[in-house]
Amino acid sequence: MQRVEARFMRAALRLAARGLGRTSPNPAVGAVLVKRGAIIGRGYHARCGLPHAEAAAIAAASESPRGADLYVTLEPCGHRGRTPPCADAIIAAGIIPAGLEMMDKPMTAAVEDFVHAGYDLGAEAILLCESDGTPEEVEEEIARMREVLQAAGATRLEVSQDEAQRLKFWSGRKNAFPASGRISPDYMCMDSTIPRKRLADILLAIQQMEKKYQLRCANVFHAGDGNLHPLIMFDANDPDQLHRCELFGAEILATSVAMGLSLIHI
Repeated sequence: MQRVEARFMRAALRLAARGLGRTSPNPAVGAVLVKRGAIIGRGYHARCGLPHAEAAAIAAASESPRGADLYVTLEPCGHRGRTPPCADAIIAAGIIPAGLEMMDKPMTAAVEDFVHAGYDLGAEAILLCESDGTPEEVEEEIARMREVLQAAGATRLEVSQDEAQRLKFWSGRKNAFPASGRISPDYMCMDSTIPRKRLADILLAIQQMEKKYQLRCANVFHAGDGNLHPLIMFDANDPDQLHRCELFGAEILATSVAMGLSLIHI
């Protein structure tokens, strides 16, 4: 993480601390909006039922947040509870970049059975790319995406035709964790960040670890920043499985370090 980026993340962490002990069952979260190298908005989740940190930062912005960068201490949510999903507020404000998420074949199968999003179950992995902006900007960006993905060997490309289909495409990614809970008594989620160019390498390494530890692992990544979320499936009532799961998780982190790990999330 660059020094300037670290400064903004520290500011977000200080904001998150203001909500400690008051947000349960939600986590304490802080967020800052940065434009042209300066903070233009700050927010934190003050209490359960009140706006989330991202929405609070957007509301407090001293100027239009369009084109700003958002530094937040937790992945923005996409579900509707007491408050609207903060991901909606982020997208509506025009903050870039838009989403770039990946799921491997086991995770795709788990979420497809759960939400029926129409995913290609034969693909080894799927990549969800979202573009936002004016219709002309989006059309141009999607055309560039097609060129890049086709050149990279993508076997199938599909563009959402309306808002309902867009939400359907995203529904699987947003439900990756509950979908995993349907196919395993327990799972342990690892969380680290590696260089984006090593994502395929870590997937291949995890496949070998599955054989080594005799445990399944479904993977969902924030592909845009190389943030990994491998979910190791196990049964906590089986001490041997629990032990193997811990070893599996430790090896994922050790491999992340070897591949150029930049951050472990705790």
